[in-house]
Amino acid sequence: MNIEHKENILTRLSDSHTELEQALEGLDLELVIHSDTDWCIRDILGHIATWDRVLIHTIQTFLEGSEYVIPGMVGDETDYNAQKVVEQRKLSSSEILTEWNQAREDFLTIVQQIPTDKFFDELAFPWGDERGSLSLMIEYMIEHNGEHQAEILQAVHGTAG
Repeated sequence: MNIEHKENILTRLSDSHTELEQALEGLDLELVIHSDTDWCIRDILGHIATWDRVLIHTIQTFLEGSEYVIPGMVGDETDYNAQKVVEQRKLSSSEILTEWNQAREDFLTIVQQIPTDKFFDELAFPWGDERGSLSLMIEYMIEHNGEHQAEILQAVHGTAG
């Protein structure tokens, strides 16, 4: 991998956050997006921050020569995600927003620290049932952001873009 690829990933990771931030302008963070789970926008932001933090830990562990998988994770993140949202509901919307922004900033910082020659090294993904490159794992988080942005836009405006 070359430095241009790393820079492209960093740009896309940053841009995906900025695009979601812009899409949220003027929206009530308490607006329910998923009626089946009662997840509102703030829950989705907390969920994204949770996974940014998990990947930060995963990358740090990898750079130290080991691997990290969420304890007890067996391929389906549903229970883990629900548990984290319940924990985050103790925070104010302002605190969630701050954590969402800080987690992405911290995620960008750790990605910048990955040596260019390590981007395609393989590791266990933290959700436990998949292995792949650091680059692919980060790409998944960019896609993850986009999926949640589309859900929010669909719920608010009836469109995904």
